[in-house]
Amino acid sequence: MSRARRTSGTTLIEVLVVIVIFLVGILAVVQVFPRGAQLLVLARNGSVARALASDEVERLKSRTDQLPEAIVATNPDGTGNADRDPSDIGPLGDEILRNGSLRRGGATVSSDWQLASGANGVRRVLGEGRRVPAPRQVGTLANDGVFGGLMLLNFGPIEYLAEEGSDDRDITSNVIVYANDLVPRTDEPGEPLSRTEYFVVNPQNAAITIRLPQALVASRYRVAFSGYFTNGAGGFEKRDVIATTELGAGTGLEDRPLASLNAATAGLASVEVGSLRVQRVYRQIASALPWGVDDAYEVKVIDPNFGVLLFHPEAFGITLERTDGTREPLQARVDYTVRDWRIIRDQFRLPAPAGGTGTMPPINHRLALGGIKVGGQTGPDGRTLSTDGIQFVEWNRFGGDDGFGNFQDGRANHVVVIDEDTGGVIAERRPADPATAPNPLIRIDKTLGVLTFTDANDDASDGMTGIVRLPDGTQRELALDNRTLRCLYMGRNEYAVQVLKPSAEYSIAYGNPGIGQYYLGGSTALGGQATRIYFPRADAGRIVRVDELNYRRADGLPRQVIGHDFVIRRSGDILPYIDIREVDANATRLDANIDGRSSGFAVRGVRGASVAVRVLWNPDQFSLVDSGTANIQRLDQWQRSYRKTTNETFLERGETIR
Repeated sequence: MSRARRTSGTTLIEVLVVIVIFLVGILAVVQVFPRGAQLLVLARNGSVARALASDEVERLKSRTDQLPEAIVATNPDGTGNADRDPSDIGPLGDEILRNGSLRRGGATVSSDWQLASGANGVRRVLGEGRRVPAPRQVGTLANDGVFGGLMLLNFGPIEYLAEEGSDDRDITSNVIVYANDLVPRTDEPGEPLSRTEYFVVNPQNAAITIRLPQALVASRYRVAFSGYFTNGAGGFEKRDVIATTELGAGTGLEDRPLASLNAATAGLASVEVGSLRVQRVYRQIASALPWGVDDAYEVKVIDPNFGVLLFHPEAFGITLERTDGTREPLQARVDYTVRDWRIIRDQFRLPAPAGGTGTMPPINHRLALGGIKVGGQTGPDGRTLSTDGIQFVEWNRFGGDDGFGNFQDGRANHVVVIDEDTGGVIAERRPADPATAPNPLIRIDKTLGVLTFTDANDDASDGMTGIVRLPDGTQRELALDNRTLRCLYMGRNEYAVQVLKPSAEYSIAYGNPGIGQYYLGGSTALGGQATRIYFPRADAGRIVRVDELNYRRADGLPRQVIGHDFVIRRSGDILPYIDIREVDANATRLDANIDGRSSGFAVRGVRGASVAVRVLWNPDQFSLVDSGTANIQRLDQWQRSYRKTTNETFLERGETIR
């Protein structure tokens, strides 16, 4: 009798159904990971950006005496552009060629679109400086040409353009170095002006002229103002102008009509007199020349890449006496153009060693950014970065690759380390070593952003020693312990650390305000609301401090606000503004008449009270094509991927400048 057997199992169809369900579930889970990884990357990049902004703010806080008066946008002709809002990061042109050059109206605006868009739309620094530094020896050459007051500009590398054919004792460049403001005389002088004064002739019309005192040697003056110019179509346009004028040697006075200072002042119809500022200019001479014996107003741009200036040693001891009997030290202030805000300025100190004998162990320093740009990589527009040398510095002046350049393992690494005290460049390898030497003095991990310093003399008793190329071209060994170093490099993802600075002081305008000006609402020129004070679009978002503000309330009674800070707000109104109604909701208008007495002003003492550090970055890419207008459209699309973070702090120029 056979026994019946029972069998059970899973059919092929059931197995396939389970596999499909399992795959659907797995794919749903897997899809979470790329998005999560992307969010982690975005969070990390945001943290890096905030750290970069915070570091730059702390760096500026440590040198408030050297803060600039303003950082502004400029037009292609070099005049200031008060109408460019810093939030506008678009290019200053209408087409981009395949080689990267930017054009507008058929003329080339910039050889590289990256220098005229993004953060680089605003990069002209005005009035950075302090009192003339004390003189010292900054090189090893046996002459007085390397003895003087050394100043390293805050935002180097700089864009240095000198005119061809400039005299070696009178170099004309886009770097203007000047002294203290001259004080305007209110009464026509019956005797010669002092060296700290000037007088305005015909202030109300196109014949406006400044009367200046001569010096014992030929001298030059910087003249800055906001004025109205004929536009060739029967109307007028407002421009912010900075020009220079030359005076011959003598003991008398010379008149300089503003309309004929240079081509930029031609067509002048009138000037906002309150915006007029005059300073004496330091004459630029070649680095190799000895100092003049008759005039302390001399300066040398001894490093045109990083912005290292050297002042006449006698300038340090000069004090200027004002007509009110006060005295102040001679100042050194500089107008210059930042080369590129994408160049990261990483400031740090190497720790002091514990001491001992034998070989000094290496010291590591991690930079703020990992992922350093190197030659041969592709930029954001598909073009290949140069492999011949650093992107932002001309190394021809060093006579080739001798260890102070930017080569490691025979390749361009696009990193430079500077000693801020001397302005010298730290050697990455011993000058006698080849570019492929296995033991460099500074090893650079370009992926992680780590610098490894190796002792140059293999002796721990004197700490970490480096080889420095001084600004005069000579070399010396230098202890790097506790010295302030500045590492310059460019990171991937197009990081840019940009400083935004409103004007240090503002004057009233009776029409469209220019750089360093404000306009009172309710006036007939532009209209606007009677409780508002309007500012240039360039200052939107910044903070200003008003020392005294007079106004009327709805009940007709006069009121006054003393020492209040306002944020300049963007709106659909005529211009960015501050509004007294933020302080008093019952305010109805600004008032120049307080307590029944004519004070002559509604506002007194308007000053920029903040510095903002904005970090931009963009991880996306695009490719340039043959069509210039198509490239503009591609750039516009790419710029929509910009991320940004801003760190703003209350920070004014230090009192040590006086």
